Amino acid sequence: MNFYKNVIVIFTLFFLISCEKFYISSIVNDSKNKITVNVKIDNEAVNKKRKKYLEKGYEFNEENPKDYKIEINPSNSYDLDGRMHVKPDFYDI
Repeated sequence: MNFYKNVIVIFTLFFLISCEKFYISSIVNDSKNKITVNVKIDNEAVNKKRKKYLEKGYEFNEENPKDYKIEINPSNSYDLDGRMHVKPDFYDI
């Protein structure tokens, strides 16, 4: 009987843990050359999202994000965003 309890507990824990979905978005450089990615931030979209967050009572950084460049070496990648249970939302890029 103890064996069956252990099997049920292990199965239940495995089921709960295995349902965690992690979504990630990244830029992968499959070329043989170094690449440069210019990321342009849409500050109007950021301000709209900031307003929604503030209305919901969330704290938000007041600084506007700046445009930036990413250099990715061959056979490397750059992770843009990763989240549990929610697909990344690039409202600002």
